[in-house]
Amino acid sequence: MMPLVYMAAMRFVSFLSLIFLALLAGGCGGRTVTKGAAQKLLVSFPSGILDKESVKILSVSQISARDAIVETDVRAAFKLERVRGEWVVSEVRIGNEEWAKIDDLAEALTRVRVEQTRRLLHEIADSLGRYRELHGQLPVFHDYTGLSDTLSPRFQSPAVRLDAWRRPFAASRLDETTVRLISGGPDRKMGSADDIVLVRDYSR
Repeated sequence: MMPLVYMAAMRFVSFLSLIFLALLAGGCGGRTVTKGAAQKLLVSFPSGILDKESVKILSVSQISARDAIVETDVRAAFKLERVRGEWVVSEVRIGNEEWAKIDDLAEALTRVRVEQTRRLLHEIADSLGRYRELHGQLPVFHDYTGLSDTLSPRFQSPAVRLDAWRRPFAASRLDETTVRLISGGPDRKMGSADDIVLVRDYSR
């Protein structure tokens, strides 16, 4: 077995935490999230992972009516492992949590981001439906930026601009009643196998 080196000291690292509707509804009143409310949520859920001394809220960004991103400084420790003569990070411990494999953490984060992005795509599609109900037809647009500008703020508030990887969406009209919405997915590249795609037919 290859030797493990435990880092001698805990240090603060930048960490993004996705706060979902279930958490917001359980811990925050109103439609927006404050720094204080975000810290309470992170300290209380999941129970015991973080305490007030382990997390410092840097900023809160409301990315949709249902979701927010909280950027924090979180105390973390890392295990380093020597592999083929090179040191690599093998495990991480965040706050009071147990050690977790880096690969497992990355896979879990990808699953969370995929689900988050799917929900954002459905939110965009729903706002298009509200536009069509009022105007009797879908809006004319050349790209997603133009579509988002048309929908916000009346049909989409706050505006949904980016997917969970902080990359812009793509959108196109397939015909008069059908729209295709796309995220580049985990590899952040449009047109690859891991694209996240939603096609909505509004004639039904």
